Amino acid sequence: MSTTTTNLNTLLARSVEVESALTQFFALPPCYPSERLLLTRALCGIVFEHAESVKVLTSLGNFTSAAGLVRLQYETLVRALWIFYTASNEAVGNLRSELC
Repeated sequence: MSTTTTNLNTLLARSVEVESALTQFFALPPCYPSERLLLTRALCGIVFEHAESVKVLTSLGNFTSAAGLVRLQYETLVRALWIFYTASNEAVGNLRSELC
């Protein structure tokens, strides 16, 4: 096995560890379950789904597809942050009806 493959496998394994720790955090019930927070959490779930898919694509050597998915993951995370911090209540309601 080449050094590059070994390094990639190590990186993927560490990524799984980080994801596992974050998943435990998101499994906790929200302290103040508002529509805004629930929508943000739903989008973060999509971010985790994208992360899992990136790892699978990378492990298969499909780096171009993985890189494209990273962009989609980034945009989903930015939308989650926008909803949580700056979106109007009307925008939150509209997006919640579309996603949930």
